Amino acid sequence: MYWWMRIDETGHPEPKTVPTISYQLEQLSDPAFVPDFSKCRFVFERDECVDEVIMDFATYLHPTFFVREKAFCILNKYIATFAKHSPFSCEGHIYYFIKIDVEFNLFDYEASTYSRWGMYERIEDEVNTVTRVMIKHPPPDTPDIFRLKGRNGVRKNIIVSDRFKQTYEENGLTGLYFKPAEPLPN
Repeated sequence: MYWWMRIDETGHPEPKTVPTISYQLEQLSDPAFVPDFSKCRFVFERDECVDEVIMDFATYLHPTFFVREKAFCILNKYIATFAKHSPFSCEGHIYYFIKIDVEFNLFDYEASTYSRWGMYERIEDEVNTVTRVMIKHPPPDTPDIFRLKGRNGVRKNIIVSDRFKQTYEENGLTGLYFKPAEPLPN
């Protein structure tokens, strides 16, 4: 079973670069690209936070995310081979910037729910926002974490295995929730 990994964005502090930097999806999708944080420091963004709990996983820019050191050590066996990771410090907490490099063309356009850009001429694979991910049956050697291959809205989505999800839950990690990416077994 595979799961659509979602970041809990319900008002928890997240690492933010100072000065603020951003990268385009095309850069983050390039397997050779590694972000340069050398001239940045990180602080927790607290403007609209309703809870001061520091989560183990935090968002940055899909399909990349920040992971606290504790969670990175626990899930490293699933992440390390399939991602670039860069450590940094944020207010005394060690985080890793994680960029998943492995992509699979498994997005099921018929079973998923999504919206397209408001274009005059429809481009078959152009997707703006995905609200439900369903994947085609993955091959037996599919890794425990990967990105979906596709355009814009599709390639932002990260899929994880039952093993990844189970390890996350057994260790009481925080900051993620999971939605089924395949039909649930009866």
